[in-house]
Amino acid sequence: MRIAALSILALVALTGCISLTADLPEEMIRHAAREDGADIGASCSQDGNRFSEGALVCMAGQRMVCDPTGRWIKDGEC
Repeated sequence: MRIAALSILALVALTGCISLTADLPEEMIRHAAREDGADIGASCSQDGNRFSEGALVCMAGQRMVCDPTGRWIKDGEC
């Protein structure tokens, strides 16, 4: 355990930085942003993909747009 910790510290010292990646729940991020006074635009999901507010997607022959509340609304034909 001690060797692993020293190896990581040595790597950080040599490269000057370390990068971490984490999957955080979206609502957790939005809550933290609101506490800091920032507003993050809405996002919608479709078939496992995330789309930001204003995105246009064709679904079953209908053009749908991601609205500010995070819901898909009809916006005409595809």
